[in-house]
Amino acid sequence: MDVLVLLDESETVASSATTGFETIRKYGKALTEAVLDEGENARAGVSSFSTTARLISNFYGSSGVKGLLSKIDDIDPVAKSTDTSRGIKHAISTFHDSTSGARNWKDENGKDASVEEILVVISDGDHKDQEKDRLLAYKMLKNAGIKLVTIFWSPSVNASADVLITAKVSTDPKDLAKSIVTSFCYHSSSPVKGRKGLEGNKGANGKDGEDGEPGVEGFHANDGEKGAKGVQGPSGLTGNQGPQGSQGLKGNKGIEGEMGPRASKGRADFQGIKGSAGPSGFAGPQGWFESFYKNLPAVKPLYTLTLLIH
Repeated sequence: MDVLVLLDESETVASSATTGFETIRKYGKALTEAVLDEGENARAGVSSFSTTARLISNFYGSSGVKGLLSKIDDIDPVAKSTDTSRGIKHAISTFHDSTSGARNWKDENGKDASVEEILVVISDGDHKDQEKDRLLAYKMLKNAGIKLVTIFWSPSVNASADVLITAKVSTDPKDLAKSIVTSFCYHSSSPVKGRKGLEGNKGANGKDGEDGEPGVEGFHANDGEKGAKGVQGPSGLTGNQGPQGSQGLKGNKGIEGEMGPRASKGRADFQGIKGSAGPSGFAGPQGWFESFYKNLPAVKPLYTLTLLIH
């Protein structure tokens, strides 16, 4: 058989004088040790719960008893609200997790091995979750074929769980653990498994089964790694020319300039130096007399003189 010991580490346990966590721890260790005393046919694992649930140790046989007890001693209580339904769902998931050490293996014919699974919940029973959630968890526990044992509290009368034992009397932890284990453990001296019998006739097809209960809530996966940088996309098209901008605002009037310095009084002029002679002037126009004379026919000089005198 595989036994999972589920310890209540909630705030109500931490503040209780009768069922404080040290008491829960003491009974958890006693029960774990009593289970492993039954030999290699028995294995034990340990979990704890409050608002959430956590696996303290995987399932081990008698050779791992010291390690299991040490891990129980190392539990630092979370001391939050008591969510019993979450603790039970965690237990179902642990029994069916191949990495937890639970013997959910198959025989040579591929069928489930006949390993009895038992959940022992040690709690003050001061539940803070809703009863409908606990009833659903009890039903899921029964459908999974897991037996339930409770210490210091008992499930609701409406629970559909397969309850083996409800231990309320506070006695010596080892005596209580031994009596509990004796009631459901089989000993290592059990008869040896016989040979495989003859194959039977094929049975009639069974009726369709009812819809199964919702599965146990899965754990949140780790965030994936950052993806590689994508290839650069093609250049975009040239945008259309924007509209002409509006006329700018008239600038503010500039600051008035400062008056320049007053000019100093000028000196008396020096007498200028005589300039050099200018260039020769152009020839003047021809006089009327010279023009007239040149146009006269050739005559004797006397005639010309006479005419001029006349």
